[in-house]
Amino acid sequence: MVNQQLINPQDVADAVSDLSLVSGTPQERFFQSLVDYFIQWSAANAPSIIAGQVKNSQALLVIYSESPRLEPRLPAELCKNPEDVFPSLYTLDDGVAVANVSLAEVYQHVPSFSKGASDAMKFIRSHLSADQTFALLMMGQNRVLVHDQGVPIDEWIKVPREIKVQLIDGSAITPELIEQQLDEFHSEAMATHRGTIARLMWKIEEEPTLSILGERPELHVQSGLVTYFRGLYRQKVANIDEEISLTEGRVDVRVCRFDKFKERFFTMIELKVLDPRSSDTKNLDWARKGIQQAHDYKKTVQTDSAFACIFDARRDQSVLMPDLQTDADEKGVVLKLHSMAVPPPRKAKKAKPAPSNATPKRAKTAKAPKKV
Repeated sequence: MVNQQLINPQDVADAVSDLSLVSGTPQERFFQSLVDYFIQWSAANAPSIIAGQVKNSQALLVIYSESPRLEPRLPAELCKNPEDVFPSLYTLDDGVAVANVSLAEVYQHVPSFSKGASDAMKFIRSHLSADQTFALLMMGQNRVLVHDQGVPIDEWIKVPREIKVQLIDGSAITPELIEQQLDEFHSEAMATHRGTIARLMWKIEEEPTLSILGERPELHVQSGLVTYFRGLYRQKVANIDEEISLTEGRVDVRVCRFDKFKERFFTMIELKVLDPRSSDTKNLDWARKGIQQAHDYKKTVQTDSAFACIFDARRDQSVLMPDLQTDADEKGVVLKLHSMAVPPPRKAKKAKPAPSNATPKRAKTAKAPKKV
């Protein structure tokens, strides 16, 4: 556990007052609520953690439901007498629970897993489906494994999307560290089409139809990045918000942090995805727009750095964009140009051959004319 450093409550109040509430899909807000709970649970149970009383395999499975009491979506035998849970007590740390997006309603259906995470994975494989949203909190490992709706269960078990809960001290957060973490996010979630965020963005068709990006791909990147940062930065030291409305426009992600002197700084992050269906000229203009927007956000008071993160999903990435770096340097923007692998189309399904034992149809014979 990273040492926690107190900050001025008034600084926190000032920071929170001009930050918007975290937006995004209910699914992503659910994940963010669980990460926040994990952070607060870790603080409340620090003595037990330090004493080694939390096993490395201890796991808590939380399933999302708009109405946890009425629609838990679990086997009937597990839904008879659920226990009402109060998250503010920070005692929920094992077994299976069903909760709404903000954890205002939480019901526990299984009190514990006798074999920890191993049993939890078996439970997921046996009882949950791809269209459900859930997360597995690894209480002794500072990790949250989140399942996005639509991801096949077997695929998720092999490569789950992971949110690390590291609780980095506020004074250690710098633009250089944020840049490093942007690289790590790209490597883990975006570099290949099987990345934990990229796989939510692509529409993979059957050959010869080429794969394409879904609508508004930046929203997937934005929501995934916000949740990723949420696990890294201790609440009220670094505040992560999406789509902040500024005089210069709407920034995708803003990191608010405090240095060792308790002075507040902002880091702005603008996100752009280059579309494989667009021309190189159009994609170049889109990337330049991201650089210009990041430059404009630097005008905001207390902003010390701005990133233009360009995710390149073009089919032919050998066509270089050499002017982008020059443009970013002139505008004082940190350019992050990240490659995304375009998934190949699925193999066409072969037509099934006719069964060899099928009886051939007899040819129709012409009827003889009737005698008059």
